[in-house]
Amino acid sequence: MSAQAGFQLTGSIEGKLCVFFLLPGQSSIGSAEDNTICLPHRTVSRYHARVLVDGEGITVEDLDSKNGTYLNGARVEKGRVREGDSLGFGPIELKLASVAEEVRHLGIRRDDAEPELGGAEMPGVGWTATESGTPGGGRLFRFLAWFASELAACGSSARPAGLQRLKDLTGSDAVAFLGWNGEGEPAIQTLLGVPALPAELLETREWFAAVSRASEGDMGQTFTRQETSSGRRITGAIAPGNRESAMGLLVRTAAGSAAGELRPFLLAVLQLVLLPGAGPVRRSMRVQAVPSLTLPPDFAIPSSCGMTDVLDQVLVVAPGRIPVLITGETGTGKDVLARILHASSGSRSAGPFQAINCAALPADLLEAELFGVEKGSATGVLERTGLIQMADGGTLFLDEVGDMPLPLQPKLLRALQTFEVMPVGGRRALRVDVRILSATNSDPDALIQAGKLRRDLYYRLAGWTLEVPPLRDRPEDIPALVEHFLNRQCADLKKRVRGVTARALERLSRSRWPGNVRQLEHEVHRMVYACPEGGVIDTALLEKLLGAAEEAPNPPPGLDLGRNVSELESRLIRQALEKTRGNRSRAAELLGISRPTLYAKITEYGIE
Repeated sequence: MSAQAGFQLTGSIEGKLCVFFLLPGQSSIGSAEDNTICLPHRTVSRYHARVLVDGEGITVEDLDSKNGTYLNGARVEKGRVREGDSLGFGPIELKLASVAEEVRHLGIRRDDAEPELGGAEMPGVGWTATESGTPGGGRLFRFLAWFASELAACGSSARPAGLQRLKDLTGSDAVAFLGWNGEGEPAIQTLLGVPALPAELLETREWFAAVSRASEGDMGQTFTRQETSSGRRITGAIAPGNRESAMGLLVRTAAGSAAGELRPFLLAVLQLVLLPGAGPVRRSMRVQAVPSLTLPPDFAIPSSCGMTDVLDQVLVVAPGRIPVLITGETGTGKDVLARILHASSGSRSAGPFQAINCAALPADLLEAELFGVEKGSATGVLERTGLIQMADGGTLFLDEVGDMPLPLQPKLLRALQTFEVMPVGGRRALRVDVRILSATNSDPDALIQAGKLRRDLYYRLAGWTLEVPPLRDRPEDIPALVEHFLNRQCADLKKRVRGVTARALERLSRSRWPGNVRQLEHEVHRMVYACPEGGVIDTALLEKLLGAAEEAPNPPPGLDLGRNVSELESRLIRQALEKTRGNRSRAAELLGISRPTLYAKITEYGIE
């Protein structure tokens, strides 16, 4: 097999077909984004292996990865790879195949015949093809190439044909291309499939906020909304610009479609084809303009619907300066979410991140910490810079803001309204540019009714509200969290624990965890301390640490409260969804629960 032929690695990652090209020379493989082939899986090392394609053939070499590199099932440090061989990187298995040269080199040329929209993957990117019909890499790239050439040849008159092709490619029933009218309002310039899109989508403040945020950088924004009337999903992308040049692209798909897969695709269409001056799409271009979250290096990626929905919202609101209020029970990880918001905020992420617990200090000390102290304001008092001023150009996180002393709230409100702070004893206000994130474990409405939180301050803090579901409503996240805490604690103690048995993990997933993620972390740390060197965490160890009280008793037949409650919950949820015609937001309101909680229970009970 000549090394001058094209080669590709194909395989399935979490149920999605992935295809990657191997170009001549050296390719790096790992979970870090700067690899030639990125495999974003928690079991793949950041820089896992490298593959060399040269005149002598193909060689794979392990880079001291944690879970090993495998050639046809055997772990190797270095080995020769032939067509048909399988390569394993941790649990991910990819098979080597040859690719015709004319498929690998996807040049752009103007043909009378329409291009085939199936085919190979764009080199080095790894777009996926899913059962939902979301376009894969080859289909994406060929569509971009064809659309760019049509626009170059025919100008804007080719836009309707291109959008019709986009509609067919994404399985949408409606596509809209939006710009701005002369009055500074969003206007539909091309609409296919329906006479009009729901008015509420174009009137939401999130749309305007997203456009203004997109104008601050060069990344663009994506979002997903659900139609109130039909339950269909509207997925959109907004390209950077201002109220004269910003562009939007919307598609409407059936409820339950893979909107997360469509968002980067739509943004690529805008960034690489439709924006003025985008120019032709080149074969060597890597699609890197897709916005993404900046997560901590050891962050346990959630799999539950509730947390996935939260992170989808974070992706929308992270850029810009819109204040975000994070609600949720104690120990759910609100502080981690605040740091992700800051790290993913674009240019602001380079600024400082300051945090304070508003419940930890009395009113006078909290005021001094937030606003600072003017030198000489009292005898012997030294100058102190407040946290609001220290966060200038960055983010201030007010944890447990519901416990802030009431007399201090008007001063904070004024600072948020004017972006000016007055130090204690000061005579001159200081201008600041700071974004406010806040969190509370209490119901904001209850705090307002009890007179503990000013309503006007709440409105100023809650430009957007993120509700973090409790751990008991997302048990599918527990295995990843246990693995995360186990690895971290073993590294801290320099201790080897071989893992957790399936039965022990099942029991951990069944527990209620009233202290949420923080309690789970504490218990995993105790398990690592108690587990012998080189041992395994099993049910016997859990029995010793958690106690028999944690075990759910086996009730007599017919008196299984847990099963009866589950059956009742499932029946009520089905009735609510039937009454609202599948609209989950309205169903959650009828049931008196949060939308993430409803998503988690729909998954738990397997409700279609």
